[in-house]
Formats: sequence, structure tokens, C-alpha cells
Amino acid sequence: DAIAKLESLAGAKINSKPNGKPTEHSNESGNTNTPSKTNTVDLTPQVMGWYDSMMESLEKKELLARFCIDRKIDARLALSNKMSVMTDYHGNNRVVLPVFKDGKCVWYTQRLLDENSNAPKYSNPKDVSIAFFNIDYLNQEHDTPIFLTEGMIDAMNLEQLGYKAISTNSTSNLDEFIELFKQSKASGTTLIGAYDNDGAGMKASEKLRSLGYSTITIPTIEGVTLKDINDWFKYCFKDVKQVTEQDLDNSSIKLSIDSQIASMGKENNVLSY
Repeated sequence: DAIAKLESLAGAKINSKPNGKPTEHSNESGNTNTPSKTNTVDLTPQVMGWYDSMMESLEKKELLARFCIDRKIDARLALSNKMSVMTDYHGNNRVVLPVFKDGKCVWYTQRLLDENSNAPKYSNPKDVSIAFFNIDYLNQEHDTPIFLTEGMIDAMNLEQLGYKAISTNSTSNLDEFIELFKQSKASGTTLIGAYDNDGAGMKASEKLRSLGYSTITIPTIEGVTLKDINDWFKYCFKDVKQVTEQDLDNSSIKLSIDSQIASMGKENNVLSY
């Protein structure tokens, strides 16, 4: 079952424990930290402490397993990204979504699990620079595209489909990312926007297109308006209990994205893959 899978995939025990004073947090309805106005610190001990603590708690492993099942996230991907569940000072259970750069955790967000709670949906480390999920992709140029999403879960779903994906963790961070991308070793890599199907996401997609980058369209299927990549991914696999590699390869979401990439190559002189 999902809990046993989380346990078996955890492997050897990690001994890193939090040291010193716990990181202060700011509560946000969304992820709105501005990278250029804050500082970067090593949050690895804190994040690994939560991870180790979760691996010793049946309840917290079950909560993470349920979170992954609900969003169709592969348990191996969740564990490789050191996702965990912790309980905050107010007794709220939160999923920890860390961001790593060069092997160190440089930012994280804690997402509220209880949808009926009045607590803020996200809690972020205070006065710490927001970082981009999978930012290490910018360390080199790639011969396949990098997709750009708003949320980390969207990026993980695209990774499950075999694509490279970076999350900016908010549309408000798009300008900051583009400047970083242009100055990086990956600047020659094709960048494709896959932002949410809402006002902010469509505005970000329009901004990308105005800068010469391509975007994909998240469709409306059978009258259902899909909000983001995760909604699309879940819809495609709503009748599948455990998603296999074959399911991923033959899925309508992958076929649609591949088709959209191929169309970009024809229409916009972008190399298709």
C-alpha cells in the first residue's frame, strides 16, 4: 500500500536533525515572496529534520501518502524531493515542499492539509529568498525544452511525463526568473510556459509570448475547465489507481503536449522534440 511504499522507498536513515533556532515563518494565502528583496540561507537541517520525523510517524506517512494519491504524484518522486509532513505551532498538519539548489535546501513552503481550516493555505520561511523548484536545470543547456509552471506539483506531474519543468512558485516571480534564465548556461534551451488556466496564469502566459517564448494550452475537456497541469493530469488518470510508465506514455495529456510542441516547431520555427 502507499504507506509501505513510502517506507520502502525511504532507504537508509538520514541522520540530519534541525539545529539552532527554528526558522520563523510568514503566513501567506499564496507564495508571494520577492527573490531580490530577501536572503538565501541553508534550510537543509530543518527540512531533513521534518523528513526524518515523518519517517518515524505512521500518521504523517499516511498523510503524505494520501496527499500524493490525491494529486497522482509518484511516491518515489515525493521522497526524492524530500517532501514531508510536519505539524505547525497551531497544531495544523502541513506538507513541506522543499526547493533545493546545488544539493542544499534554499527555500520551502508548508501547504495546509486541512482544506476546512481558517489557517493560511501556505506558510513560508520569513525573510528567506523564494527559490525556483528545479533551478539546477539552469546549470547547463538542454536539447529538450524546459517547461515553466506556477506550482511545484504541476512541475512534478510534468516530470512524471518525462519532461523537464521548473516552478516559479508564483506568477509574480516570472520577471525575476526570466532575467535569471537569460543569464544562465541554459539560456539557449527552449522555454515553454505551462501556467495556470486563471487570470494570473493567462497574464503570465501572455507575458511569455510577448517575450518570444512559447506556451501550451490547458484544455477544457467534456465541459470541464481544468485549472492547471495537476488538474489535467488528475483528470487523465481519474480511473487509474496506480499510474504505470505505460499509462504515462500513452496518456492523452502527454500526446496533447507532444502535439503542441510539434506545432510550435512548424508555426514558430521552434525545434520540435
